[in-house]
Amino acid sequence: MRIRLLLLALAVSGCSGGGEGVDSVASGILGGTADTDHPAVMATGHQVGVGQYCTGYLIMPDLVLTAHHCTADPATLPSTVCTPTALMPPSLPASDILVVAGPSSASSASIYPVAEVHDVPNRDSSTLCGNDMAVLQLKQPVTGVEPIALRMDAAPEVGETLSVVGYGQTDLSDPNSFGDRHALSGVHVDHVGYEEGPNGAYTVEGEFTVDTGPCAGDSGGPAFAADGRAVGVMSRGSKSSCQHMVYSRVDAHAEWLESLARDSADRLAIDPPSWAEAGAAGAAGAAGAAGSGGAAGSAGAPPSSGGASEDSGCSVRAPARGQTSAALLALMAAVLRLRLRRRA
Repeated sequence: MRIRLLLLALAVSGCSGGGEGVDSVASGILGGTADTDHPAVMATGHQVGVGQYCTGYLIMPDLVLTAHHCTADPATLPSTVCTPTALMPPSLPASDILVVAGPSSASSASIYPVAEVHDVPNRDSSTLCGNDMAVLQLKQPVTGVEPIALRMDAAPEVGETLSVVGYGQTDLSDPNSFGDRHALSGVHVDHVGYEEGPNGAYTVEGEFTVDTGPCAGDSGGPAFAADGRAVGVMSRGSKSSCQHMVYSRVDAHAEWLESLARDSADRLAIDPPSWAEAGAAGAAGAAGAAGSGGAAGSAGAPPSSGGASEDSGCSVRAPARGQTSAALLALMAAVLRLRLRRRA
């Protein structure tokens, strides 16, 4: 078996990123630029197989927030995500998942094995739509990098300007244009909450969409508000257009995320961040993440969120299940560096 780092992109749809307009999708993170300013944004994925990349971001020295579908076996992901029967699959064992820090996922020497994968509460009875989050607990904390604060006291608003970061596809015409971290500002929130699609819900409460840009491999990446706090986790969208991409709201999962952060602070013997203090979220997250969506639809709805196919912003090729020992981590990094040089 060839040992490579699989950074699994969204098998249910799009990924993180952003866009300044339809005409700017040929470069950067579909319009962005190479990024060295966000070291807390990291690549995430599987230790075995071949596939696209995912993104995540450090919220505590030993906690990385990402999309749940990035931690699951692609073969177990539902074909559609916004239906009451599209329940969340279990995450792979922590030993199958890695986090890679640095501007390039292939050139970085900073590889962090995962000790535990934290799924959202009540995963077994929750749908992926509205709950597409997971937290990776690292075996060792990341040093020298400031974790990203979460905005728990206010939900995203339609028209709000965001910036996004991710390791995903930078050119719609080149599915191999992924693996380097890019950033983009000037992204706008174009919808918050439930929205009807032609085949059912497109988004549910606890989600929002951005106007254009996010693409395959950016799943799990952050959307930043003007003050630098993260408001969402990239979830899904159409990989063929990379427009109207869906994010899960962090404030809708405030209680769970705050609890994990406080546990981390206890574990590391440090003070918890201000956003994780009990009650910090206020009423902003009260809506929660409605797994099966609402009732009212809207005219001119966007395309269906789809499943693990063309409309699933990040199609995957399911790898053979297996584990990679810690002794192979250095070899894995060397193989990734070689792939990048050959591609260049």
